[in-house]
Amino acid sequence: MSSKQSATNGLKLLLNNQESFSQVQAAWRFLNNENVSTNALFEPIFDTLKIEIEKQCSRFVLAMTDWSHADYKHHTSKKELISENRKTGVKKGLDLQTTLAVSDTTGEPIAPIAHNLKSDTKFYSTYNNNIKLGTTHLEELVQKSEMDK
Repeated sequence: MSSKQSATNGLKLLLNNQESFSQVQAAWRFLNNENVSTNALFEPIFDTLKIEIEKQCSRFVLAMTDWSHADYKHHTSKKELISENRKTGVKKGLDLQTTLAVSDTTGEPIAPIAHNLKSDTKFYSTYNNNIKLGTTHLEELVQKSEMDK
């Protein structure tokens, strides 16, 4: 679907007929504004998460976690990409971790619990701005679970 179709959902619906470069530039300016933090952007989602867990879960909440690698090995302008040599070749890109809350009664997704994006130079997180670059995936989860206690 293109952004010109009225049936389009989400962000594409809001973009209307604006040029794509201006859309990217506006997003970049917003996300690189020092007054905008990852935690502040995630607050409304977290508030909804707390309410929906109370409504949709009877005994506990299930948490599904996924780690993905966004591959940018052919993207030469990005300097902060993680680069690793593997047997299968060079792995170059960003690491993304997402944890999703799921209802224990229906198995339906509720909302994201956390997002982490790791580059070669920085760790972006919705719950902790002090995660070290050398932190393993399992250590990320331990830090999140300790913060929730």
